[in-house]
Amino acid sequence: MNDFIKAVYEIYLEIAPYLFIGLTFAGLMHVLLKGDFILRQLGKANIWSIVKAAVFGVPLPLCSCGVVPTAMHLKRKGASNGATISFLTSTPQTGIDSIIPTFGMLGWFMGIYRPVTALLMGIISGAITNKIKPEDKLENIEFAAQSCCLTCDCDDPNCTHPSHPWNRPKGEETSVSCSFGTAHDDGHEHEHSSDKQTNVFKKFIAYAYGDFIDDISTQLIVGIILAGLITWLIPDGFFVKYGGQGFLGMILMIIVGLPMYVCATGSIPIAVSLIMKGISPGAAFVFLVVGPATNAASLTVIASSLGKKVTAVYVTVLTLCALGFGMLLNVLVDNFGVTVNVKHMAHDMGRSIWLDIVTGIFTVILVLSFWRKYRPRRKIVVEPIKGVVLNKYIIEDMHCNHCVKTIKSAVEELAGAEEVIIDLNQKTLEVKGEATDDEIMDKVKSTGYQIIKAEEN
Repeated sequence: MNDFIKAVYEIYLEIAPYLFIGLTFAGLMHVLLKGDFILRQLGKANIWSIVKAAVFGVPLPLCSCGVVPTAMHLKRKGASNGATISFLTSTPQTGIDSIIPTFGMLGWFMGIYRPVTALLMGIISGAITNKIKPEDKLENIEFAAQSCCLTCDCDDPNCTHPSHPWNRPKGEETSVSCSFGTAHDDGHEHEHSSDKQTNVFKKFIAYAYGDFIDDISTQLIVGIILAGLITWLIPDGFFVKYGGQGFLGMILMIIVGLPMYVCATGSIPIAVSLIMKGISPGAAFVFLVVGPATNAASLTVIASSLGKKVTAVYVTVLTLCALGFGMLLNVLVDNFGVTVNVKHMAHDMGRSIWLDIVTGIFTVILVLSFWRKYRPRRKIVVEPIKGVVLNKYIIEDMHCNHCVKTIKSAVEELAGAEEVIIDLNQKTLEVKGEATDDEIMDKVKSTGYQIIKAEEN
């Protein structure tokens, strides 16, 4: 047992500094990248929109459950099936939060190979999907590239985007209502530069070391523990002896990885441990692809939203591409001198005081994340208010803060939803107001989640 604890501890020490750097870059991307900018690029069913979906998806720091509602949101706003599948394929495999730990734990070549192949797989899967006859399950899909729904945030007085007040016809109201039921204010708030910088900094801190780490912390720790179990239980050379160096090892990784719920970052220590026990780099790569990109819950949502044919193509192309790029990686390693570095780099270079400081900071962030997620909460009893209807629902496949924001934003679009309360730990949704059960449940289902009415006490 001591050996197991030691293995987990050493893996954690190794990956923690890279995770902290990855979180920091994820926060920077969050404050710098405008979501509407991506929406504007994905409306046409052509190869260029597919390429852009893959390009946007590779660096985005979205967890494996968060990418599905995001993709469904893009689809509802007008993205083609090909662009949606391209985004679904490339985004969960890697992100800025996992690229940096991949460099640190598996070496520079894998740090490049992983995002490049994710990009290529996104393009391939999207291109094939667009050849299939559409099977839209998301009803009333409207293209959102309209001035009322897409606002431009630049300060250029020469900008021609119609959302700017100076580009609207004279006398037109600055607040308009779009087809999705949300009013958008086209006026500009006048903020002092110091206030704006403070708000951006708070947003960065809240996302990088709050919302985002909350989304991946459980999966990350599970991944580290699984890696420790592999290191502890499986003898050295096990996979060499039992076919892990060949095609059989890749098939095993597909069987394990397809239904598994693991994030791109949490899959890294598992892959490192597998390689150290003798599995081929190509087989470990297959796990790095199919583990984060698919899980049983996400496949169910994709099938209900985009259709079974598109889902079948998505899984088939992803699996074949993973096998193909895995075999290519083995060829490069065996014949062209490419190395996949799985050494404990921090120990090889000597553990510096800076690595210890960064690890300590990340540990505090991780502990606070678990405290926020799992601390005991006093049950709040909502007293019924005369004349106010309170509807309560259960959403079992709501797993992260991104899920919460997606659902909350959708339900708040309903005219009869006066207040929307979501408890992620209890997986409950409460809606005060005159919105009916059917309206609320249809709205939640349109975001890709399954919802049921909670039983009344």
